[in-house]
Amino acid sequence: MRCVAQWLSPPLEADVFHPDNCWAVRRGLSHPPVNGEPDIACYHLSESQAQRSLCVPLIAQGEAIGLLSFSNVTSATARPAPILN
Repeated sequence: MRCVAQWLSPPLEADVFHPDNCWAVRRGLSHPPVNGEPDIACYHLSESQAQRSLCVPLIAQGEAIGLLSFSNVTSATARPAPILN
């Protein structure tokens, strides 16, 4: 797999990686961290990114065609923004 776009995030650990290096792609299911810790870290992310990232595989006709990886890049001490009604 190859990273083709990023927005407001630090660079990935690897711009190109084998699909087996992402647990979401391997299992065909989203792969979120549990209680801030990944159950098994994806190898395409750094350890600190894996703790704050959600990987979602894009699958068509049973074949992985891409991956969306969402990361929380706010600091651990940042206060959440208020929700406006």
